[in-house]
Amino acid sequence: MNFSALSIRNPVPAVLLFILLTLAGLIGFKSMAVQDFPDIELPIVTVDAVLPGAAPAQLETEVARKIENSVATLQGVKNVYTRILDGAVSVTVEFVLEKNSAEAVNEVRDAVSRVRADLPADVRDPTVTKASTAGRPVVTYTVASSKLDEEAVSWFIDNTLSKRLLAVPGVGLVKRLGGVTREVRSELDAQRMAALNVAAVDVSRRLKQVQQEAPGGRGDVGGAEQAVRTIATVSSAADLGALELPLSDGRRLRLSDVAIITDTIAERRSMALFDGKPVVAVEVMRNRGASELDIGSGVAAVMAEMQAAHANLTFARAIDNTEPVSENFDGSMTLLYEGALLAVIVVWAFLRDWRATLVSAAALPLSVIPAFLGMALFGFTLNTVTLLSLALVVGILVDDAIVEIENIERHLKMGKSPMQASLEAARKAGHRLVLLVGDEPYYARVGFRRVPPGRVMLPGPVDPYRLLVHELVPGAFEGVSGVVVRAV
Repeated sequence: MNFSALSIRNPVPAVLLFILLTLAGLIGFKSMAVQDFPDIELPIVTVDAVLPGAAPAQLETEVARKIENSVATLQGVKNVYTRILDGAVSVTVEFVLEKNSAEAVNEVRDAVSRVRADLPADVRDPTVTKASTAGRPVVTYTVASSKLDEEAVSWFIDNTLSKRLLAVPGVGLVKRLGGVTREVRSELDAQRMAALNVAAVDVSRRLKQVQQEAPGGRGDVGGAEQAVRTIATVSSAADLGALELPLSDGRRLRLSDVAIITDTIAERRSMALFDGKPVVAVEVMRNRGASELDIGSGVAAVMAEMQAAHANLTFARAIDNTEPVSENFDGSMTLLYEGALLAVIVVWAFLRDWRATLVSAAALPLSVIPAFLGMALFGFTLNTVTLLSLALVVGILVDDAIVEIENIERHLKMGKSPMQASLEAARKAGHRLVLLVGDEPYYARVGFRRVPPGRVMLPGPVDPYRLLVHELVPGAFEGVSGVVVRAV
């Protein structure tokens, strides 16, 4: 006895089961994140190495080639791309699509570690990152003030606003755009240094030795053990200029004797413009699997809180990528509702039977809503792809319902009782319904392959409807050019 016959003979457990599944599906729908498109991780790893002041020719021979030769020996490497700029090297390693992303990152990190000792000593530790579609900016705000200068606004973003935004669930990165960074500049005077017979390297070396804060061990103070620290840092540019530097010949001089100390800003290397005017902006990016709508609302609440606490600052939303996401979500849900409504209207227009229309209308929500439970359990999100997929299968659900209804009506006209007609229709129409859902094997085959969206449509796929016609009418496509019918 199959499930259909069991449900017909005992309808109460089946009704209760679908009620519970519907409630669980609604809970799963509320818990799912809303995104524009699903997150995709490709087996692409990037290695970034920085050597300040180095020329591209030097970086090519001393850094890039050594990293390339090390990662080229890894299994599954498809392509290696290298980009060299002044003082920076970026090596991108592309693996075959079947390669696991986490495994690819670990292998590349190990390969870089093997050649780390062969790289120049001044090269900063290379960073290894993997490519992901989750790093897209969600919202961008501008921060302005009529009382604070650009340096103070930049410091507020780096020290206060960024920490508050990172506390919003789902926020993965907060980045400042534009603005300036505070810098204490020490400009050596060549004439003073020549008069005092002091070299620049001596000043730099002695300054590093003196200007530091280091642990000094521990000691017993009043019968209790206390930590000892050596504190030799300064709090202002004037204190830095008054700092005494011991030289190798026994002399001592102040830093202000050979240098001009100024508390200023670092050289501007980038600028953010909004409506053609320079601004200081903050860009918020999300984590993998986070809801873009939840992040947008959370960031808006933080900005409103900051606006109330800091009346001398003005926060304005410059870019909001959550608006198209919200529009796509609302449009997809509307398309799902319209598809279900049109399907019910079509059933009524062609069958002219209120009982058959009622069955089809009840089958749609009882089939679609529980699907959200499975989507939530398997980690899916509400995005354009998943919602359009649900809208697509509405037609298949109506087809299944119509096949069952027509078979039941046929057996009723043969004089059978409603119970017997339902059992006979469910038994005889079962294998035909398997053919009607011929899309599923094709989608399952594609779904279990690790492919990017551009390769979802594989060469020579099976058209499920051609397969259905081929099963019902053998030889229907014989002699037709370009049609390949094969088992999935």
